[in-house]
Formats: sequence, C-alpha cells, structure tokens
Amino acid sequence: MKKIILIMLLVVGFAYAGEVENKENGKVENKENGKELYLACGACHGAKGERKAFGLSLVIKDMTKKEFRDAMVGYRDGSYGGNMKGLMKGQSKNIDDKGIVVITNYLSLRGKDLK
Repeated sequence: MKKIILIMLLVVGFAYAGEVENKENGKVENKENGKELYLACGACHGAKGERKAFGLSLVIKDMTKKEFRDAMVGYRDGSYGGNMKGLMKGQSKNIDDKGIVVITNYLSLRGKDLK
C-alpha cells in the first residue's frame, strides 16, 4: 500500500513538471517542445514511451500516431481507458489537441518511430 501511495505522489508531482498553465483558460500552453509536455508522462511510461505504466498500460512507443492521439483524446473526454482511466483523465485534461500532436511528434523523433 505504501508503494502505491508513493507512486501516486510521484505521478501527481510529475504531472505538473514542465507544464505552463494559461491563466485564462487553464490549458497547457502549446509549446513547440514536446519534451517539456511529455515530462509528466515519462514518469510512468518511460523517457521514450517504452514501459507499461504500472504494468497495465499499452507501451506508447508501440502505438501508432492515431492510436496515441485517440487514446489521449479519449482519456481526456472519458470515453477511453481501463483500470487507469481515472488517473489518465486527470493527466490529459489540460493537454489540448495541439499539445497531443506536439507530444506525438516528439515521440516520433525519439527511439522507434511511431507507426
């Protein structure tokens, strides 16, 4: 139980790392630097999207661009996800469509290209 609580605290801490919130609309600014937007994701999914988060998720680097985009949009609007749906909804709610594209492009340039 202590391990789960520690992991959750790390996730929450990393969730805000590298994000700049627009005070008017609460959305993450559309940075051109996908690395900064991806920092929060890397805590669980790995620096290159190579890990299953909590041993449960899909491996991001094995997803196509469309699969990744659809998953992120679905997490954000609550239409996608399994066991981690609640956590991921909170993680994705402040990343707009352009932010998702920036992250997708960033991951495509690192390691194995997204299909």
